[in-house]
Amino acid sequence: KAEGDYRELIRAVQDLRKQQGLTPSDVISVTVSPAIETLLAPFMDDFKKTVLAQSVVVDDAEVNVSITH
Repeated sequence: KAEGDYRELIRAVQDLRKQQGLTPSDVISVTVSPAIETLLAPFMDDFKKTVLAQSVVVDDAEVNVSITH
């Protein structure tokens, strides 16, 4: 189940990237809730590599994607 939820999160982040007009080479910062961080913990390195995230910030907000310069 955790792997399925992880794949759904990857898809959601990739959709957010597309909605914001980001290119596949744009490095991003991702903000996630504490619950999502718990899901991501075992997959963190793969997650950062897959979505090209420089950082993953934990906040009580919904998942958010922003460009990192």
